[in-house]
Amino acid sequence: MRRVVLPVIAVAALAVRLVPLLAASGLVSVDHYDDGVYYAAAASLVDGRLPYRDFVLLHPPLIALVLTPFAALGRLTSDPTGFLLARLAWILVGTATAVLAARFAARWGTGAALVAGLWVACSATASYASQSTFIEPAADLALLGGVVLISGDHERPRRELAAGVLLGVALTGKIWYVAPVGVLLLVLLLQRRFRPALRAAATASVTATAILLPFFVADPAAMWRMVVHDQLTRRPTERATLADRLALGTIGHDLGLGHPGMVAAATVATVLLVAATVAIARYERQAWPVAAVAAATLGLLLLSPSSFRHYGSLTAAPVGITLAVGLSLLGPRMLPHGRTRRVATVALVATIAATGVLTIATSHLRPFPRAQVAAVLPAGCITADSPSSLILTDRLTSDLRDRCPVPVDVSGTSYGVGIARSRDVPYLTWLRGYLTSGSAMILTRRPHGDGLSRPELAALGRPVYDSGRVRVQLPLRRGP
Repeated sequence: MRRVVLPVIAVAALAVRLVPLLAASGLVSVDHYDDGVYYAAAASLVDGRLPYRDFVLLHPPLIALVLTPFAALGRLTSDPTGFLLARLAWILVGTATAVLAARFAARWGTGAALVAGLWVACSATASYASQSTFIEPAADLALLGGVVLISGDHERPRRELAAGVLLGVALTGKIWYVAPVGVLLLVLLLQRRFRPALRAAATASVTATAILLPFFVADPAAMWRMVVHDQLTRRPTERATLADRLALGTIGHDLGLGHPGMVAAATVATVLLVAATVAIARYERQAWPVAAVAAATLGLLLLSPSSFRHYGSLTAAPVGITLAVGLSLLGPRMLPHGRTRRVATVALVATIAATGVLTIATSHLRPFPRAQVAAVLPAGCITADSPSSLILTDRLTSDLRDRCPVPVDVSGTSYGVGIARSRDVPYLTWLRGYLTSGSAMILTRRPHGDGLSRPELAALGRPVYDSGRVRVQLPLRRGP
């Protein structure tokens, strides 16, 4: 039975991630925003531009570095080709995380392996994040790898050093990862595993410093402002209530904010998670690290200034493993009859698998009209309020080669001022100047993402294509 668990988890994870993309007209036909920012950052790095010094990047440089090979290949072939391969790689990263979660939980039985692996495989938020080039999947896999390597009762110096390297890599994904890594090291100290904690902390520090230092030296003030200050001073996400955030971190909701079913499922999951955590704290020292990381990541989602769908990827693996291990410990105590436990396990596994079907069925990925937009674009520099538009129409590399303005993160330039974009006059002035500086502009974030109203954006140019969601305009040229 155990031999088929990991292949089953891998197939489920691939299906939940691939099917919605294929249903939305292909792997490179979906336009997000953040994933395009990170790919554009990597392409700019390949072009010789440095993040923070030369363009806006609101996170540590890990994502730009790991996407560099794909951006380099895209430069040699086409932007959509590089982006396609990056998305396929991210789908595999998400699948690997699910498989690793199952393999780790298998220490506590086949049922625990199925619960943990399927929890990650079928999570709507984890699958969404790994359908494209978001930060979380790469950093989450590194964090989980560190947790797996360092969990145990015996000292294993090589594993602990390797765990430290992975934890250091995770730290360079987002500043958020300081919390779970710090809590993990604290748990090791509470377990009196002082030497493992020291080895992991030392190698994590060296790894993170080696990755961060070259960029910090290039422009320390800009890097500190973007990575730390601008993140800590982000304006709160108004739509996400505490219940929404709890659902994001527990069940990885995909039913819509405030949906009654989502609230009920999140409540049940939270109760089970608390019970599982208590069971681990009392009966299973080897699982303390993963339970602590689950608590730390869930706390981050509840307290963070902003809340977006892909943030739930952060908690998927540690929460899934904690539930699987905790329930496997509680099972024999609450259900003494083996047959009853097996029925309960099958029911739980079937319920989690059903959420995978629900994730596929409720996916709302919208295709980007690549061919139609590319057909109306003239020669010369193209501007866009989303870098994904430049990538999907194969104009990112040509803009970089022609030394056209490529800000990478358009909306990110407005961070750090504490007011809404629609009232930030310097930002709006810059945005109008940037959008009208090329031979055409592609607009996909109307009206709220840009900060400009629809009439203001329409006044910038003459439309040559408008699908309702995507608009291409030729800038209005004023005479001398």
